Amino acid sequence: MKDYEIPWPRCTFDGRTKAMSAAAALDKLRVEHRLFEDSVAQIRTAPLKLPTGEVTSIVVVIAQELENSPSWGVALASSTVFTGRNIAGNVETFEISLLDRAWVARNGTVELSDGTHLHAVNVIPTPICRELAPLQRRIVYWTIKLIRAEAKCYRGRATKDLRHLDYSNLYGLRLPTLKAIERYIRENDPQLSVSRQTIANALAACGMRRPRSGRLAVASSTATFSPEFD
Repeated sequence: MKDYEIPWPRCTFDGRTKAMSAAAALDKLRVEHRLFEDSVAQIRTAPLKLPTGEVTSIVVVIAQELENSPSWGVALASSTVFTGRNIAGNVETFEISLLDRAWVARNGTVELSDGTHLHAVNVIPTPICRELAPLQRRIVYWTIKLIRAEAKCYRGRATKDLRHLDYSNLYGLRLPTLKAIERYIRENDPQLSVSRQTIANALAACGMRRPRSGRLAVASSTATFSPEFD
């Protein structure tokens, strides 16, 4: 079968704080009517570099109704390892990269790309300790303000030192172009002179989707990804 592409944020349910297992992700897809009788789910992972230099992985369980139809997914907690029960009944720990392109049966059994079958697959959330440079903090602050995502991203009052920033909510935000962010920063913080590459690096450092350029860029600066995971 053809591998599934990681879906756009608007087609991804946020299960990072509530879904740690492949089975829980399947349940969510069923509830949302995105997993059908003839559907097969696949797990995809993608590396995510943290400001500390550590690398974790985004993990998404994906369902696709038809070969050419849009795929839908559930984002699990970012992880570097996962656990699974082998056919002997023993629980083992594996590197998260082994989970990429694994297929998930409707009963939650996971088949890795090497043919290994595992039950009760659970990701182990990465303990994240983030430290951004002062310049990066200001860039992130103004970017969030530009897209009006303060209510989603802060656990309290929005401040430039980001003391109340909830980093777990940064992944999936839809951003305008780097040019638009650069212009907004220049207009609102004239003393902060930064290049578009510096902006891109700061956003990537905390897991924010890097803006596209040209006609594929998000036109609206107010659109955000805010899925519900009930």
